[in-house]
Amino acid sequence: MQSKTKWLVTWVIAAVVIAVGAIVLAVGQLQPATFGWFAYQPLSGDAFVPFDGSAFVSRTSIIGWVILGIGLIAVAFLAGWSIAGTRREASTSESTSQTDVDRLVHEYLASLEAADADRVVALFAPGGMVESPLYGTMPAAEFYPVLFADTASSRLTLRTTTTGSTEGRTVVSFWFDFGWILSTGQPAPFTVVDVAELDQHGMIERLHIVYDTFPIRDAFNDAHDGEH
Repeated sequence: MQSKTKWLVTWVIAAVVIAVGAIVLAVGQLQPATFGWFAYQPLSGDAFVPFDGSAFVSRTSIIGWVILGIGLIAVAFLAGWSIAGTRREASTSESTSQTDVDRLVHEYLASLEAADADRVVALFAPGGMVESPLYGTMPAAEFYPVLFADTASSRLTLRTTTTGSTEGRTVVSFWFDFGWILSTGQPAPFTVVDVAELDQHGMIERLHIVYDTFPIRDAFNDAHDGEH
C-alpha cells in the first residue's frame, strides 16, 4: 500500500512540474524579448536591420522550457518504469505454470488426506501462514499437527481449480469436498475453497481456508469438550 502511495505522489509531482513549466512558458511567450544593438555606417543610405527574420526568446520562456522538459522526462521515465513493472508481474505470474499448479494442488490434497504434517508443511514457504475459520490464524507448522490431532480420517474430492494473480503473485483456489471424520469417530463433512498465495518459487506463503463452519461446529465442539 505504501509503495502505491509513493508511486502516486511521484506521478503527481511530475504532473505539477509539467504544469508549472507550461505556465512559465506561457508567461514568457507574452513578454516581449528585448535586445540592444548599435550600428554606425557613415556615407551610406542603406538600412541595417539586425537579425532579420530571427525569433527572440525571453529568459522566462527559456526557464519554462527547461522546467517543462524536466517534467516530460520524469513522466517518460515513470511510464517506462510502469510498463516494466507490469511485464515483471506478468512474468512472475506466468512463472508458475498450470502444470506446477496442478502438481501443488494434488500434493496438498494427498498430504492432507494422509494426515502427513511434514509433507504438507513442505509445500509452504518459511513462515507460511494458514487462516482457518475453525482454528483461527496460525503458522502452517502449527496448524496441521493440530488439525491432524483432531482427525481420525478424511476423504478429499477435488471439484475444480482456478488460477489468478494479485500484486504480481500467483493465487491458486481449489474447491473440494472434505469428508472429515473427527477423532471421536463423528463425521463432519463440508465443502471448502482453499485460496493459496504463492511466492516466486511456487511455495505457499498464505493459505485462506473458506467454508461454512455452522454444520460441523457442534460436532467439533463436542469433540473438544470430550477432551476435558
